[in-house]
Amino acid sequence: MRKSVKKWIKYSSTSLLGTPIIAIACNNDTKSTPQDPVSQPTPVPTPPITQPQRPKEPQPIVDEEKGGELNGLKINKYKGIIQLLNLNSNMPASFNYYAIDRKSFKNANYNISQVIVTDFDDAKSEMTFQVIGNYKDKTLWEDVFKVTGFAKTIPHSSTLAKLEFNTNKMMEEQITASNLVDKPFDVVKKYINNFEISIDNMTISILNNPAFEITNFSISDNSTKYNKKYNLNILVQAKELSMKNGVLQQPTSTYTVFNRVMENPTNLVYSDRDYLNYVLNNQVEVVMNNQAASNYYASYFTGRKQAKIDMWNLIFKINDKYENYNKIPLSMNVEYYSNDLTGTLYLSAQISYDNETYSDVPITSDYINKEITGFKTLNEDTLKQQFTFVPYPAAFNVKKYYQKLVTKYNSLDKEQQKTLSYTPDEAKMILGAKYAPSLRIAYTDEKNELIIDPVIIPSDNAEKDFAQDVDLLFNGTPFAQEVDANQRTVGDNGFQVDRIMLNTTSLNNFTSISDDKTRVDFNWNYDLEIEINNATSWSQSTQTISVPGTAHMYSILRSK
Repeated sequence: MRKSVKKWIKYSSTSLLGTPIIAIACNNDTKSTPQDPVSQPTPVPTPPITQPQRPKEPQPIVDEEKGGELNGLKINKYKGIIQLLNLNSNMPASFNYYAIDRKSFKNANYNISQVIVTDFDDAKSEMTFQVIGNYKDKTLWEDVFKVTGFAKTIPHSSTLAKLEFNTNKMMEEQITASNLVDKPFDVVKKYINNFEISIDNMTISILNNPAFEITNFSISDNSTKYNKKYNLNILVQAKELSMKNGVLQQPTSTYTVFNRVMENPTNLVYSDRDYLNYVLNNQVEVVMNNQAASNYYASYFTGRKQAKIDMWNLIFKINDKYENYNKIPLSMNVEYYSNDLTGTLYLSAQISYDNETYSDVPITSDYINKEITGFKTLNEDTLKQQFTFVPYPAAFNVKKYYQKLVTKYNSLDKEQQKTLSYTPDEAKMILGAKYAPSLRIAYTDEKNELIIDPVIIPSDNAEKDFAQDVDLLFNGTPFAQEVDANQRTVGDNGFQVDRIMLNTTSLNNFTSISDDKTRVDFNWNYDLEIEINNATSWSQSTQTISVPGTAHMYSILRSK
């Protein structure tokens, strides 16, 4: 008996509407035979209702290896190369040749390191070339590409142009616009940086472009007394070119692409200030090296400037060729900012040109900043060697304030005498504030006169309130004789001192060497606070250096 074969076929109306699936059993046997009960399939869950997606439009398949037409040009193979090389159907083949020469091109499929043009012809609107590179994994060297459909000529003349003169070159050779009036293009050309014309939103460089020829070029002077004005008359022609087997052929014809008068081309005229800026930035040399700087303190130059003695020629030199402008010598204005701790001089310099024939005010350049190192340096040790404080007379032996030192010492036992010491405030109380040692050296603001408030010590003469003052020595010579108040400098090629203060730090090391206990010897300890220049950039600042010192003193108990 042949077994019956059953096939399950599922029918469903649109499942999105939630209609149940119907299962129907089919029996291939035509005879009616009893069948086993049919088991019902498990219902399939109804999917959620969703908006059907709009099918994407199929993208056209481009066979890159086939030629064809693109952007108005036809190529025999690899149509994508037209776009890769950015070939322009609106321009002649020669224009495209100069645009793509010696460039490399890459995208997702192409990697071309060089394009070798063997032939082109503007008259025939065609170009033939080979490439070094790959299309994906395929080498393209053996392929020869031919593109046709280029414009025979540049479509129309240009009315937009940019011509920029090389001002630095003109100033270097001290050439002005008036020197170029009526000069031929071959003379003027070396002073031109760039010349471009615009056609159809494209910028075309004309200078040194073999596809173009400047056939007329002249500069005319239309200046007035108060306004410099120059016109440039220029005519540019394009050449109809061709190349055969890699050799450029003689042009067969030319046609005009630019013809107009340009007023005041960019950078043709420069001002006196422009020229001074050029000289400052290009023709000024810093001649002070580290060896020369080591003979000076940096603040020496600050001091000389303060006294209106500018020493710029020790630091800068203007190139001999540019020392004069319009037969008038150039000079420099320099601002100095010094740091004697590091031996650094910061300078802001400008060039000045004083032509009294047409201006009461000198013309100046911008400022340029320079930094020079290698000058002498100062620190606590060097200042301690140079500054000495010598009190005279050496005894506090008159007034009752000083006699207290003796009576106080005698009132102590031996151990206390060894450790006897007075702080600055205590010393003032013992000695009397009026007579406490102090010193101030400063300057008046207006006249730079030296102000010295000296240390005063009472004298032996009870009828005189004050005695001789002490001496502050600089390298063994009284400070007042070494200082130049106008410059605020001390010593030859010295440094600026803005202020000196002397402050008592302590009285200590008391001893008695007299049998009658009428004399006590002690140390007077002090700080000389010396304010020196400490600029860290192009602005002046100062720093106080404390120089400690000790003077040996004694006091005598005077009998009544």
